[in-house]
Amino acid sequence: MFTHEKITNIEIDLIDSCNLSCPMCSRNDPVSNENLKGCSKYLSLEENIKILDRFVNLKNISFIGIRSESLMYKNLIPLLKYIKGRNITVDISTNASSRSDEWWKELGRALDSNDTIKFAIDGSTQEIYQKYRRGGNLNTILNHHRIIKEFSTCKRVLQFVIFSYNQHDLQNIINLKDEHEFDDLLVIPASYTIDNREDMMLNSQIKLDYNPTDFNPPKQIYSMHKFLEKYIKRNDIKLKIECTSYKTNSLFINHMGGYSLCCHHNGYMIREKTFHANQDMNFINDEHVTKVVNGKYDFCRMYCTDLCKKYINSVSRIGGISVDII
Repeated sequence: MFTHEKITNIEIDLIDSCNLSCPMCSRNDPVSNENLKGCSKYLSLEENIKILDRFVNLKNISFIGIRSESLMYKNLIPLLKYIKGRNITVDISTNASSRSDEWWKELGRALDSNDTIKFAIDGSTQEIYQKYRRGGNLNTILNHHRIIKEFSTCKRVLQFVIFSYNQHDLQNIINLKDEHEFDDLLVIPASYTIDNREDMMLNSQIKLDYNPTDFNPPKQIYSMHKFLEKYIKRNDIKLKIECTSYKTNSLFINHMGGYSLCCHHNGYMIREKTFHANQDMNFINDEHVTKVVNGKYDFCRMYCTDLCKKYINSVSRIGGISVDII
């Protein structure tokens, strides 16, 4: 059973806004946006601390920004100081395109060698980068990385989301990582096919100025997802589900403070108009027992079964590099 005392890892979405306009982000999903009307308020510093105080055995907090840019949260630095005061490690995913140089210096000083910042860079040139990260500037990101390198001992990761349009750029990304002395490279294939994002965008009433198929995963990963998508939806298939959140004592918290099993569960609730600010562990346990373990959610059947994990791992190499499929 999930309890506050049992949770050791939390993923948190601090706000519901972003400074970029990435084409396939759920922020461009008219259904999700309609369902989130009236749910844009985010928590104060004191409210976030009050929630985190309930989790007495926390070891790690990840600021992931599912629909948002966490660094735009106005109280991030004070929140980080509270978290580090509890000796909790921090993992930040960011487009690194906002805030002043002085602010980045302060961020660097707030983190230590146990922490990680992942810089989202999906192209080795501005032309390639901005095709997806609309509104971002590659030189700005590299400058902010330089500041963190100078003012912090935290781990600095270049995160490259690989699409069909930029898969040719992988070697250049490797070179960029080495040239600017990032500590590591994280390659993540796009995986939008599982929630039909491509079809959703193609069939939406919004006039698009881009081709959604440009943002499909590389061919071999795309084929894998299409196979799994079709396979897991067959009613005659019984799959053993091992919930990753339950196994790792993890929880997702949205910008209103509501608990979800994971970011996929949170996204599902937005689409199904059940998005909430509920902080009741009984809700989480009910969802887990009655829906997850019984395979009611496609995202659980996709990501949390042995069969799917084995199949994903078998094709999770591109150009000789191991990649994370999330």
